Amino acid sequence: MFLGTILVFSYIIRIAEIEQFRVVGDSLFDSYFTSIYFTSVTLSTVGYGDISPGTKLGQLLTIMFAMWSTLLLSVVVSALMSVFDLKDDEKQSQAHVNLNRKAATAIQKAFKFYIAKKKLYILRNAKPKTMDDVK
Repeated sequence: MFLGTILVFSYIIRIAEIEQFRVVGDSLFDSYFTSIYFTSVTLSTVGYGDISPGTKLGQLLTIMFAMWSTLLLSVVVSALMSVFDLKDDEKQSQAHVNLNRKAATAIQKAFKFYIAKKKLYILRNAKPKTMDDVK
């Protein structure tokens, strides 16, 4: 869809700018590649400003193309969002996984606390070794 839009509009803007080329001698849109470059920059909403149409018809077509490209980009973005959006059952599964992960973390922390408490108890209740114990 993008490629078709670029190729068609490049051809149309080139035809609209032939008048400028013939009257003034401005060879800006004489090359089809330059028209494709202008169209691509306009479609991507970058708009460098190094090339601009010189005729009123070319300017009007560029305004219409800018509006069309905004619409086209919004359709593409919404399509991509729908591809990456989770379905209801996937959202529920994700919530379940997150809940299980939190529960596992809590159990792991409780077990580490238990081990640390047990080591502390052993250290506190250990009898100091005397010389009689060594013999």
